[in-house]
Amino acid sequence: VVRHRGKLQSVINNATIIKKLKENGTITSFKEYLWSFVDNQPILNQWQAFKNIPSKTEESEHMSKDLKRHGFKFVGPTTCYALMQSCGFVIDHPVGTKHWKDAEKRLKERDGGYQLR
Repeated sequence: VVRHRGKLQSVINNATIIKKLKENGTITSFKEYLWSFVDNQPILNQWQAFKNIPSKTEESEHMSKDLKRHGFKFVGPTTCYALMQSCGFVIDHPVGTKHWKDAEKRLKERDGGYQLR
């Protein structure tokens, strides 16, 4: 349950901005816009342990700045990185774990490739 009034209002604000960006031709699809921050290829990171996984990256900082430039609210770099993780733009399981190996296998079969970092 979200109780922060500003966060609730930001949902309406952000949805309105997406609609305007599509209407004025700035973006064709919000999905494509978000994927552009990782060059349309998921990033499979090679962290050795959970403690090495950052809370933000250069890509999430760039995404945050661009979203804010368009008027989005509550889109800091940490929030953007969490979005990137949850949508599969970045995979942050530690190297060698079952989840990392499964992700690597899926990504090797993916059309369009992926980035190994």
